[in-house]
Amino acid sequence: MMNRSMRGRRIGVLAGGLSEEAGVSRVSGQGVVEALTGVGCDVQLVLLNDQDPAKIIKDSGIEVAFPVTHGIYGEDGCLQGLLEWMGIPYVGSGVLASALAMNKTVANAILKNRGLPVPEGVTIDSEDPDALKIIDAALAARPVCIKPNAGGSSVGIELVDDPADRAAALARIAKVAKRVLVEEKIEGVEVTVGTLDDRPLGSTEIEPLTSFYDFHHKYTKGASRYHSPARIPAEQERLLMDWSREAIRALGCSGGCRVDFIVGQGRVALLEVNTLPGMTAVSLLPMCAGLAGISYEELCLQMLDRARLERQPREAPTPGA
Repeated sequence: MMNRSMRGRRIGVLAGGLSEEAGVSRVSGQGVVEALTGVGCDVQLVLLNDQDPAKIIKDSGIEVAFPVTHGIYGEDGCLQGLLEWMGIPYVGSGVLASALAMNKTVANAILKNRGLPVPEGVTIDSEDPDALKIIDAALAARPVCIKPNAGGSSVGIELVDDPADRAAALARIAKVAKRVLVEEKIEGVEVTVGTLDDRPLGSTEIEPLTSFYDFHHKYTKGASRYHSPARIPAEQERLLMDWSREAIRALGCSGGCRVDFIVGQGRVALLEVNTLPGMTAVSLLPMCAGLAGISYEELCLQMLDRARLERQPREAPTPGA
């Protein structure tokens, strides 16, 4: 349920954090601040770092939080839990939904149980001496995609076509993550669907100009082209919209999200659900929202309207009780 009273409160756009996506988060944060300032909101950028986040947030004096903190600690339920503890309503998915979506293994199990087409894969410890045997048993000699089990922005992802190269890829990703998900590599084009709560807004096709859509191609100007709406048949786009709605409902997500797919020859796979996607004016979620007639500023406002606490604020204990 929307709460338009949030627009008149002191808003803090939380950005930065401790993940490798902190720099991207700061850019998202500045974009949201400028958008909300432009429509008359009382808003400030609150930068999180390696200091006490509760103190930073408390000292800022904000009354409602708009997190754009991508990656670990900011997108995985940790920050959401802190805001619940502090009694500060916040934009986006709650604690459990954030944690579920960030844990790719758990999310895939839930989505698969709902009948959604997730890639076949196996989760391993990247330093397990039997890791290669486990991968071989699960995926044989198929090309694979190796990714951190919890993370975003394609940080650390390895695409491995030759099984002989798997050991070297695991050694590289072990520097980024201990728990990794190894999935079958599916050839095709990447398509993302932006959502607002469980309402699909539109689709965008991503065309990296070289290699695949890794961190470099996501955040380097001119490294990728975007086609919005995606260049896929209308019937297929409607199917992606339906699957996006079902994925959001299955994980219990809310606010502005993004659901990523690979669309191949005769096959589509759901890759992941992003609960705090990029929020610059040229990011994919705003791009999809534009297809639904929602401007960047209006998207920020509609996300703000949905700010809430999952739990009722606690009453302060009576002194001496």
